[in-house]
Amino acid sequence: MAHRWRAGFRGVALACAALVLAGCAAGGATSSDPAGGPGTGGPSGAAPSTPASPLVARTTPAVVAAQAALDGQVIAVTGFFTTDGTTHLVCDAILESYPPQCGGATIVVLGPIPPEALAMLESTSEPDLAEVSWGTVEIRGVLRATSGGGRPMLELTEIRVVV
Repeated sequence: MAHRWRAGFRGVALACAALVLAGCAAGGATSSDPAGGPGTGGPSGAAPSTPASPLVARTTPAVVAAQAALDGQVIAVTGFFTTDGTTHLVCDAILESYPPQCGGATIVVLGPIPPEALAMLESTSEPDLAEVSWGTVEIRGVLRATSGGGRPMLELTEIRVVV
């Protein structure tokens, strides 16, 4: 009995060690990055991200708050996505409605959404409701800040549905 417990404990310990090492390898926020990821060209003048550099997925509120510092940079954002086929939004809050609607910090997504991504999202199926698709996504693209603290825009280069 004690042998099985030790073997199980070793497996858990190895899994935890792997997670810690993976987290260390992924990097973390630096003081020069106002939006929570390394190499984004924060106030210290660090080099901006390029499409070839590893990106850290940021939250929608962090990107909206730091949009001026991130303007023109390639970023990754994780959040709740909604589209009616014309307007695409990523936000940090879901309003209690059906179909769901964005609330809170919001980013406007520019560009077409690939059909394979749309197929993985949930959608309305009721004929008397507007056609809307939604789900949690990680998107990448070039951020375009807006003046006056409005909604920033992200020129879409990649979208991945988080299942």
